[in-house]
Amino acid sequence: MEWVAESDANQAFFDEMIHLWGLTGDADRPFQADTKAAWNKVSARIGPAPAREEPEAQSPGAKIRPLSIKRDFLRIAAVLLPLIAVAAWILLQPNEPVERLIVSTDTTKEIVLPDSSRVTLNANSQLSYFEDFTDRKVRLTGEAFFDVARDTARPFEIFTGETVTRVLGTSFNVRAFPEEDKVEVMVVSGTVEFKEAKDESDRIVLNADEGAVFSKEAQKVEAATSLGNNANAWMKNEIDAVDIPLREMLQIINNYFRTEISAENEAALTCNVSIPKLKDPTLDKALEFLTEQLYLEKDTTGNRIILTGKGCNN
Repeated sequence: MEWVAESDANQAFFDEMIHLWGLTGDADRPFQADTKAAWNKVSARIGPAPAREEPEAQSPGAKIRPLSIKRDFLRIAAVLLPLIAVAAWILLQPNEPVERLIVSTDTTKEIVLPDSSRVTLNANSQLSYFEDFTDRKVRLTGEAFFDVARDTARPFEIFTGETVTRVLGTSFNVRAFPEEDKVEVMVVSGTVEFKEAKDESDRIVLNADEGAVFSKEAQKVEAATSLGNNANAWMKNEIDAVDIPLREMLQIINNYFRTEISAENEAALTCNVSIPKLKDPTLDKALEFLTEQLYLEKDTTGNRIILTGKGCNN
């Protein structure tokens, strides 16, 4: 054995173990131990047992209770279970839809909706919709031009408070400023259903180059003369109208500049007038076209402008 040969100490320890093992072979057969006599002998040597000390008196309010794992578990469970129940209730609640609000202040704003429909929002307007957009519904305050992606299974709806405009896929302009006395829809392409929000029967279906208005005072939807390409003049920054009645031209100008221009002479409203391809128009330049062509005068009273003169009947 290598360990025994490593040192004299190891060899001596090994020899001693062999000697002790040999002695066990000569031992007598097992004897029956007298445990009672042995205990009496030990007790006599160590003397009488010391008196047992009594525990210190406990204060009246102190109590010693045995540790109960089951009781502690029930206490912990009583605290945790309500918390777990509340957390589970919160997690199982359906997610509230997130509404997105887009506001345009001084300039127009381009928006691409989740269904790929495109919206051009006019200045001082706002548009809101739910982000998942599964219902294809938007709410408009102000003015916007819509180019709606076609989806026959999911109509696209615009709510203005007083009216609802419903389409499948088309392009059109909606004007619904709170301070104005009407809501206007002008269709550029496709088909649009325009109706009063509170009265489903008060509706009208519009095709390309057709328009309608909802009178807030009369609470009624009526067909209106289309503004043609000038329905979204504000978006193109251009007025381009040739040989149309002054009545329609004033509507285009009032919509573009958000002004209140009228004619004193009712007959003048039937006179035709033109403003051809006026890019980045100003109000003064637009009025210059009218006054020069129809020999009208401009009378400004506060925020209102009144055109005086007989016009083409002069």
